[in-house]
Amino acid sequence: MLDEFSEELHNNSKLKELVELKEKLIENEEILDLIEKYKVTNDLSYKKLLLENKDYKRYKELENDLYIFTLQLNQKLKAFTKGNDEYACHKW
Repeated sequence: MLDEFSEELHNNSKLKELVELKEKLIENEEILDLIEKYKVTNDLSYKKLLLENKDYKRYKELENDLYIFTLQLNQKLKAFTKGNDEYACHKW
């Protein structure tokens, strides 16, 4: 069962796309500069400029999707380990 969770995560096309976009964004000095300015100032005009970039916008969408995916995997894992002494870390 744990192999299924690992395979589901490994084969997730959104995760692969997120990694590719991250690599692309890291090479974009303009985007990196805007991110740094936004972090320092919290000025929403920088955030707006960032979201106008299609790669950054898609990256943030994927980041959110993968966060939800992770929550769902955690729920499945919790349901799987509940009452299963072989995988449970604690007995409640």
